[in-house]
Amino acid sequence: MPPGEMAAVIRARRRHRPRRRAENIFATRITLFQLSEHKIIKRYRLSSHAILQLLEEIKEDIESLTQCSHSIPAVVKLLATLQILASGSFQTVIASAVGIWQSALSRVIAPALNTLLQCTSQYIHFPTTNDEITRIKQDFFNIGNFPNVIGTIDCIHIPTVPPSLQEHIYRNRKHTYSMNVQVVCDANMVITNVVAKFPVHDSFIFRNSAIYQRLGNQAFGETWLLGKHCLFYLFVWGRFTVHLTFPLDI
Repeated sequence: MPPGEMAAVIRARRRHRPRRRAENIFATRITLFQLSEHKIIKRYRLSSHAILQLLEEIKEDIESLTQCSHSIPAVVKLLATLQILASGSFQTVIASAVGIWQSALSRVIAPALNTLLQCTSQYIHFPTTNDEITRIKQDFFNIGNFPNVIGTIDCIHIPTVPPSLQEHIYRNRKHTYSMNVQVVCDANMVITNVVAKFPVHDSFIFRNSAIYQRLGNQAFGETWLLGKHCLFYLFVWGRFTVHLTFPLDI
């Protein structure tokens, strides 16, 4: 057979040769039962009971619709999202820890975060009834005999990747980029208010928050809001509220 014909035969055989499909190798998915309670709290900043309770609330919203045997369970999506929020680590690291691919993790984070945000108002809200306000005042009074305190307030810088056209706004005094988040909590360290939408100074955030407006309108009577520098700015006559969003203002 001439060399030209032989080459044509070989090419034809290669085209029709059945190709073997590469076998997918799936990593072992993480479960809470693999970890001690100490490791669970350290990794996710929540207890196993709190995680399971949260899972029951959002499971229907984040569960995969497909019946594929290798679809990502809701618990893995939740654990991956909580670990990212708790550690701020890279997706590749978190994906390896929970047993999924990074590309899969990037697809499930946004839906899981949006679902969690819809639940924030159930857990983060400033007291509105007289009984709630009285209880908080009493709790603070029991700690330091200081009357009429309805919350403690402070801000914390959360590292972030700034918008390219506004990098200078997000640059803090340590020459890194961050979002300045204002948080209010009660005497039992339960967060009652969050403002996460400004990368600027603490005083600007406070004066532009809903809680400042409500306190200014004397919504809570004669009350104090304590900050790290003794009292936060002034003797607050019934003004208060918090905000949590992306940007968050709860």
